[in-house]
Amino acid sequence: MTEATEGARDHRGDWHPPERAGVPPIWKWPPAPLQVVKWLFGNPGYLFPWNVMFAGIAIVTWLYTQPELSRMAEFEVGWIAHIFVRNLILLTVFYGGLQLWLYTFKGQGEKFKFHGKWWGEKKPRFLFGSQFWDNVFWSIASGCTIWSAWEVVMMWSYANGHITMITWDSDPLHFALLLFVLIFWQTIHFYFIHRAIHWKPIYQNVHYLHHKNINIGPWTGLACTRPST
Repeated sequence: MTEATEGARDHRGDWHPPERAGVPPIWKWPPAPLQVVKWLFGNPGYLFPWNVMFAGIAIVTWLYTQPELSRMAEFEVGWIAHIFVRNLILLTVFYGGLQLWLYTFKGQGEKFKFHGKWWGEKKPRFLFGSQFWDNVFWSIASGCTIWSAWEVVMMWSYANGHITMITWDSDPLHFALLLFVLIFWQTIHFYFIHRAIHWKPIYQNVHYLHHKNINIGPWTGLACTRPST
């Protein structure tokens, strides 16, 4: 695959893929079973390579870095800090690694880079006048904090029996069914949440922060919410 055969650059030097992103086959009508199977199991596809890799990271994280459930029945600084620091390390390794490879070392050059310009110029709309440090700050202060807070509340609820934890060992059929449903739920959830945060009052007070990033980078994804001022 080359950039020349997989899209083109316009007069500003910005790259465009050969066609717009389409609707996943699971939502097309009339149904096209063969397309759905290819979309699910093809490479690249829904599962391979990225979602399989993310699932692997989640499994390893759960098995080797998650605090004992019994510890989480009460809100305590120790296990809450454990979760936050663990998530911060994951965030830094993943986004920081991509930042080093794509932007510091420019290991891929400009290949498939949507925006023709590199970061570097001072821009007052960003904290510290730097898009990089602005994105890093909000990814940690907002993104990692909210992500960890949801996890803390969920694990506390599991530990106290407020919600039921379904595992492969306890109920493999239910567990497998939920994994299958997740494929559909993920797209539904993202669509409605994304529409909600573009509702004017929420967008102006929270989500506009994300859209300051015209030239996106690895740290941009979670730099998307801030407290109202």
